[in-house]
Amino acid sequence: MKNTNLEVLRIDDFEDVKEHFYLNDDSGTFAFRDKDYTGAVEITSAGARALGNNWKGMFADTKVSKVIAKDTSNVTNMSDMFRGTQAESLDLSNFDTSNVTDMSYMFLDSKATSLDLRNFDTSNVTDMSYMFAYSKVTSLDLSSFDTSKVTD
Repeated sequence: MKNTNLEVLRIDDFEDVKEHFYLNDDSGTFAFRDKDYTGAVEITSAGARALGNNWKGMFADTKVSKVIAKDTSNVTNMSDMFRGTQAESLDLSNFDTSNVTDMSYMFLDSKATSLDLRNFDTSNVTDMSYMFAYSKVTSLDLSSFDTSKVTD
């Protein structure tokens, strides 16, 4: 594996996905390999397609501080995505969450005290259970969250 301690790690195609993620056989989802990488991960539209629509646990237990995703419009599951993250802040302001239905446990036990969720579209989310449980976040503005479809 290449040294990933760079300012921005770019995921542009399936070859990059194979190099920087491993396939979790139990869930069929991809997880980021380098748990100690502290920089940003940029996922291009092609990279997002290669990662599929289930991003469950993708950056769990990592130190990644920013995810720049060019097109997350096809992602439906972001549960556990940042569970147990060691990063002190997460900038997710560019995420398109319009088709996400599951955000359960997304920030469970996250060390991030700062989360930028200002552009989250939660209009299709049905499960937000334990989304922020045990997280270290000190302040959240959820005034734009649409929870009309949330059942859990």
